Amino acid sequence: QIVEDPNRYRRISRTKKLLDQYEFAGDSLKRPPRGFDSEHPLIEELKRKDYILVGKIDNSCLGEAAVVNELLARMRTTFPLIRFLCDALKLPS
Repeated sequence: QIVEDPNRYRRISRTKKLLDQYEFAGDSLKRPPRGFDSEHPLIEELKRKDYILVGKIDNSCLGEAAVVNELLARMRTTFPLIRFLCDALKLPS
């Protein structure tokens, strides 16, 4: 899906809001997957084994009622990426 629609992937995965709240984590292949050019502009994304987003949250807000709204807002930020990945795997999103 990344290869078929690279502009959509870039638009979704590189939004300021997403990157301000999260960073990508997880394992990656050491070499490009078989059949993919090592010079592909999105080769690092294609080498990912996992698409994990890690975000930090201020511990002081964890005991507050507002934490629910904060977590929901953060999760909404990830929805476009989740939808993209679900579409790629033909899963309901």
